[in-house]
Amino acid sequence: MPRHKSKTLNKLRRLLTTLPKSRLNTFVWKIVPLSILSGLLDIGIVALSSRLAGSLVGKELNDFLPGVNVFNNSIEEQAIVLVCLFVILSWLGSFTKIFRLLFIENLTAQIWRDISNGILFKLIGQPYNYFLTTKSSSISSQILANMQNIADLIIRPILLIISSIIVIVSVSIALSLVLGLRAIILLLFLAVSFFLLSSFVVPYLRIASLQNVRLNAKISSLLNQILFSIRDIHLTQSRDYFESKFVRLGKSAQRFQWRARLLPDVPRIVIEPLAISFIFLVALTPYIYGSDYQKLASNLIPFVATFIVSLVKLTPPLQDLFRSITTVRGGLPEIDAALLYLELHDSNRGFIPSTSLSPDGIFPRREISLVKIDYKYPGSNNYALKSISINLPVGSRIALMGPTGSGKSTISNILLAHLQPTSGQMRLDGEPLDKNEISSWQRCCSEVLQDFTLIDSSVLENIAFGCRPDEVDLDDVLEAISAAQLTDLIDEMPYGLNTLIGENGLNLSGGQRQRLALARAFYRNTKFLILDEATSALDQKTETEIINSLKIIGRRCTTVVIAHRLNTLSKCDFIYEIKDGEVISSGTYQDLCNPDHPLGISVKV
Repeated sequence: MPRHKSKTLNKLRRLLTTLPKSRLNTFVWKIVPLSILSGLLDIGIVALSSRLAGSLVGKELNDFLPGVNVFNNSIEEQAIVLVCLFVILSWLGSFTKIFRLLFIENLTAQIWRDISNGILFKLIGQPYNYFLTTKSSSISSQILANMQNIADLIIRPILLIISSIIVIVSVSIALSLVLGLRAIILLLFLAVSFFLLSSFVVPYLRIASLQNVRLNAKISSLLNQILFSIRDIHLTQSRDYFESKFVRLGKSAQRFQWRARLLPDVPRIVIEPLAISFIFLVALTPYIYGSDYQKLASNLIPFVATFIVSLVKLTPPLQDLFRSITTVRGGLPEIDAALLYLELHDSNRGFIPSTSLSPDGIFPRREISLVKIDYKYPGSNNYALKSISINLPVGSRIALMGPTGSGKSTISNILLAHLQPTSGQMRLDGEPLDKNEISSWQRCCSEVLQDFTLIDSSVLENIAFGCRPDEVDLDDVLEAISAAQLTDLIDEMPYGLNTLIGENGLNLSGGQRQRLALARAFYRNTKFLILDEATSALDQKTETEIINSLKIIGRRCTTVVIAHRLNTLSKCDFIYEIKDGEVISSGTYQDLCNPDHPLGISVKV
């Protein structure tokens, strides 16, 4: 058990250390002082309630404030003064609690944002091979759902636990001072009762929370599959299959969801009648076994009244404490899921480090080369690339041809530094590309894939991808549009560059989407461009126009084309044929047309 507790505390510490120090300052300088003030006001209210009840039953009251004759007056005057003080402290206490909860909820929201941002910042900088082994639907599920659970099941309960303990300790001190040993016995009984109930409930709650995490990820993944496969679902009439699968997962999740919501309240629900029963048992015991029944009313009424007022003050923080402790203990699987992403290795992918070289500084003057490259995908025992050696002179247009699955796209990912070779080197002017230079190299690169992803925004934002509005150069945008043969299309759009293209270019044809992708590459003034089947969706006329555009731009950037059409290959300076992860032949377009050359034999076959 101690070892398990140490692991739990260690996980909480690791989670909290990911937060900015300003969040701790908010807690220490705002929430804690308000909790202390709330506790002090509750001490005053409990003390006043005991005095008020005592004065009403005619019990003699002592003055504890020298020079202030509160309790030497008549019973009526004492009651009026005590009631006024009681009301004032009650209002002050209520306002204090409102502000305390306001800061708690605000801090919880800030921490939720911090953790969500932290996960995104870690993920967006991970190397490309990380995403080859992690489902994107699982990642999105963690960010959108799990982070909300972290706020609701971990952060907010922890803040409530600490602030509630301060209030509970304050009221307990007041009870001990006013009622003595009996109050201490009662409080100890409540604490032991809660511990026993909580120990019984928590294992079931933890199982329910763990299953919720697992099933919510499955439901999110299935929902993404359904939405992305809607065309195939309609064509195959498989709606019933996916509906039934979704319903089954929902029913499984339902069982654990209601348990996760109910179980944290069970200790509180059981404790309430126990507390009431024990209050009267403790209050009456001295008189049941004693002989002085005449003092029963004068002693019992102040005791019960004080304890009832104390319970009114103790119940909210006790409820918060009981529920929050149980919730935190049951929500530990959520911490594991968050730490899985928050503790990812820091990477400089996707942004420009202050020490990085400029594109002009890193781009080679003579050649880009791959030297004896081997590559295995994570989790695979087979090599996707085997001793690949190719040479790309700067300013040339190089083609990669071969059947699907031969390794062409893997080579392009190596060239773009998305993937790191298992062995071998990528070299720039004969010098190996260092890991610290990857960000600088990628600033020189662009790619146009056969299934290119466009953002759900305007034409302008898709071309000037990742640029703030005040950073966009419209002249460069128009030049890129012209080079990509998009001018006529943009002119026909209702809002020109500001026309929305829909989710992933839904409102565009396949050829228009790829031309927009090319315009993005041209806008960046790319020095190294990879076209992976980029012309497969274009008609012959548009394909010719784009190839002509590449011919104009091509000597200013090195271009690698992955294509099957002979017309596309004819514009390239050199061709490599890839099969089963190896270069099996190479040559020029003239060699390709020569039936006796290995390239020509492949085309003939």
